[in-house]
Amino acid sequence: MTNKLEANEQPIHKVFSDEYLFEIPPVQRPYSWNEEVSADLLNDLLDYINHHSINNKNFKDIDEPYFLGSIVLVRKQENIYEVLDGQQRLTTLTILLAVLRDYLGDNYAESIKKMIAMQGDHVLQTKDKVRLELRNVDQYFFKTYIQNDGGTAKLHN
Repeated sequence: MTNKLEANEQPIHKVFSDEYLFEIPPVQRPYSWNEEVSADLLNDLLDYINHHSINNKNFKDIDEPYFLGSIVLVRKQENIYEVLDGQQRLTTLTILLAVLRDYLGDNYAESIKKMIAMQGDHVLQTKDKVRLELRNVDQYFFKTYIQNDGGTAKLHN
């Protein structure tokens, strides 16, 4: 069987949708971005938002995509992908989403929670599933302080 390499452009909201659940394989290095590199990504996103005057009413109308960088994935199952490249960006964006979820609260928090975890369904008897599963050694901290509601408020400088 020959594997076919594909390249697709995806909006960030689709990357953090139920079409994708990400797993970091054990052979990948741990999360290593520091405050400076993370701030560069955040500032780049904010520059893009400001340049296009993006708000919660017009974000779907923006024609010029934001280039997040390449993310290399291997499909394991229908919507489960192993991340070969892009772990640092996906992790940093998930941290940013968690901070926004905990800071903004209310209606925004409910929307952002769906980007951090695929919501379970009582009728279908499925449980919530986090969108980004880190290596075992990193996952406890990430789940406790990033993926759980209010987790970022428990972190101290």
